Amino acid sequence: DKNRPLDVGKFKRAVALSFFNQFIVTFIANYNISTIVTMRGISTSPELPYFLDGFFRFVGYLLCQEIWFYTTHRLLHTPFLYKHIHKLHHEWSSPIAAASFYVHPVEHYVSNSVGALVGPLLIGGHLFVILLWLLLVVYVNIIDHSGYHFPFVYSNEHHDFHHHYFVCNFSNFEILDRLFG
Repeated sequence: DKNRPLDVGKFKRAVALSFFNQFIVTFIANYNISTIVTMRGISTSPELPYFLDGFFRFVGYLLCQEIWFYTTHRLLHTPFLYKHIHKLHHEWSSPIAAASFYVHPVEHYVSNSVGALVGPLLIGGHLFVILLWLLLVVYVNIIDHSGYHFPFVYSNEHHDFHHHYFVCNFSNFEILDRLFG
């Protein structure tokens, strides 16, 4: 679709829903999960954690999110959920960054928001490490839907194939896609 002009109406809908999801749905998810995470224990100390502690928690967050997102994304491709929830996101066969959060609000809450927070919920950690993690999750989502492959940066090609073929590449970080084919 690289030579087709952008449909301005479709673009406006994508931006509006992306903003709604990021500012309303994400806020609700963060509020709900942060209440549980706070009860679980999060460090907000001005003293940052040791590098290895933060690094291993970050890896744990990545693995938790990979499992959560892969599983929920595969479920979203079952006929009923695809038709009623996930098909909206696949209106963009050649994704653009503005459509990265162009998903049904239920999908955004369950798959994206909870998926990003399941690691911190299970593993805990320092607020600084958790915020870095959330920054990475948003960055990867935007790069995945940018339509560009930037040199020396995480590649979007894996996710572009998903939007083109619909039946492959369900994970964010390719770990479970490589494991399960």
